[in-house]
Amino acid sequence: MKRLWPWLRILGALVILGVLVRQLGTGAFVEGLREVDAGGIAAALGIGFATTVFSAWRWRLVARRLSLRLSLPSAVGEYYRALFLNGVLPAGVLGDVNRAVQHGREAGDVPRGVRAVVLERTAGQIVVIGASVVVVLTVPSVVPPPIDRVVTAAGIAVVVLALAAVVTGMTAGRRWIHSGSKWRRGFAVSLADVRLGLLTKETWPGVGLLSVATLAGHLALFVVAARAAGVTAPVGELLPLMILALLAMGLPLNIGGWGPREGVCALLFGAAGLGSAQGVTVAVVYGVLALVSSLPGAGVLLARSVKSHRTDRRSPMTVERVVETRLPTRYGVFRAYGYLDADGTEQMALVHGDVATSGTLARVHSECLTGDVFSSMHCECGDQLAAALRAIVDEGAGVLVYAQGHEGRGIGLLAKLKAMRLQDEGLDTVEANIALGLPVDARDYRAAAEILNDLGVRSVRLLSNNPAKVDQLERHGVRISERVPLLVTPNDENLRYLRTKQERMHHFLPHLDLIESAESGQGVPEALHQ
Repeated sequence: MKRLWPWLRILGALVILGVLVRQLGTGAFVEGLREVDAGGIAAALGIGFATTVFSAWRWRLVARRLSLRLSLPSAVGEYYRALFLNGVLPAGVLGDVNRAVQHGREAGDVPRGVRAVVLERTAGQIVVIGASVVVVLTVPSVVPPPIDRVVTAAGIAVVVLALAAVVTGMTAGRRWIHSGSKWRRGFAVSLADVRLGLLTKETWPGVGLLSVATLAGHLALFVVAARAAGVTAPVGELLPLMILALLAMGLPLNIGGWGPREGVCALLFGAAGLGSAQGVTVAVVYGVLALVSSLPGAGVLLARSVKSHRTDRRSPMTVERVVETRLPTRYGVFRAYGYLDADGTEQMALVHGDVATSGTLARVHSECLTGDVFSSMHCECGDQLAAALRAIVDEGAGVLVYAQGHEGRGIGLLAKLKAMRLQDEGLDTVEANIALGLPVDARDYRAAAEILNDLGVRSVRLLSNNPAKVDQLERHGVRISERVPLLVTPNDENLRYLRTKQERMHHFLPHLDLIESAESGQGVPEALHQ
């Protein structure tokens, strides 16, 4: 059925367009193509820029709340590319699929990258559905019987699904986050992402406002299309029809956006006394102008293609492999590799099984004397180290690079102890480093990247909650196919520290929002994999 569904969507769009051609002829379609002029193209490019910036900004807000790095310029470029691909490829969503997967790969977390795009697009659709419900309630005379029932059903469905998600999250979310079932655990994390990405006070006002602004831009382009098609009706009469047409464009039965839009416009304009053929012409002009507004995406696509063909120039290795030996541990048997960095720092990697392959489970663990050796409860480092080693053995193959020189996020042991004292006095971990005149994070992952390369690792599934670590490793040439969360149970001593990492350093720690501070012996699993 999954293989048939894309073809059924295309077939549905073709059926709609075929019925329109049979009923109205080809004149309305041809007339729409003729009505596009230079003024309309200029308006489309200007309005398209505004709506693309608003949409990309909305995407960035959602992604950042999900601990995915995304700059506004990058978001605008990728959004343009997605819009162009949506317009020229069948189904009308392939550009968004590509955008989601590509961003997820670049951020080191494909599932979360996909969810960020789904949530961003869902926010826009919710606003369109809400506006459509308002139209049905306030201007029922312009809505033919089939459409009013569809809109009402869509509004009810949104409310029911939202309530179901809230109730499920409140009643089962905290239990399921501990579940041994991958599906329940994934569902619980997804609910946490919905809350973080759309429903917190830090996101919903901005996401809502940007969604309304985006809707206004789409309506403005529809007005331009209507005027270009010769429709002289007042804007106030056209807006309800256009809102419902935008709702129809969200139906999964289209070819590059074509199909339902033309059908609904024919129905609505005919019911409003403006003529079904005129409605199709407006829809065609809008479709052409929408495609024109996405043309900068073709430039982005070309630039990315050129960039991908550039030669990868890498610096020579600066770490030297010195020794290899067998190392039995309480978790399993590893091969220990010892390296010497160019500055004299000794580095170490533990390898279990065959890692000279793609998608190797890997952990780059920053040294932490207080956590790894003395089991400090101030941080989660010791628990993460143990969880990572267990996960690698359970996987059957993997590598852990123990990164020396990373103590205290790179500021050194004594400075870290001073920062811990300031945290006892009320500062958080970020403020403490700044108060000492030190960087918040001074770690360099060059040596770790070179060690992974020396071990023959082609690409990794990185055990990490830190998007900055993913970024640093990728800059040094490490291919990261997925970021695998490494969540451990918080305690009363480190909960504030972890929340600072979540809120100020954008670490992925959704379990902090699903459990309370060390109430009982039950917590999240030591390593939560998605």
